[in-house]
Amino acid sequence: MMNEAAIRAYCLVKKGAREDYPFGPDVTVYKTGSKIFLLVSNRNGGVKMSFKDHPHLNYEWRDQYSAVQPGYHLNKLHWNTLAIDGTVPDADIQRMIDHSHEIVFRSLSRNAKRTESK
Repeated sequence: MMNEAAIRAYCLVKKGAREDYPFGPDVTVYKTGSKIFLLVSNRNGGVKMSFKDHPHLNYEWRDQYSAVQPGYHLNKLHWNTLAIDGTVPDADIQRMIDHSHEIVFRSLSRNAKRTESK
């Protein structure tokens, strides 16, 4: 089962990925360039992951899994928040992370992509 450590390891092998803690020690922010592609929080004993995806896919994820809700404190059209509770298969969690990173990486400037790809 994906947990906080597995998510971290999966994220950090993405192009240009790095972690940051602008919201305190209990929220890990994963960025590529200067843009966030994933947030992982560990509060009150529960791990949650917020990810970006295309609006139509966000609604599909929400319909498919009750653990996926509109983004917590984020644009609810473009972001979802997933409770890591074992109900979503690892392959789908990885797909969520992949889509989020891809969307954000593609939005970077050409220069930023070149810098992040090194």
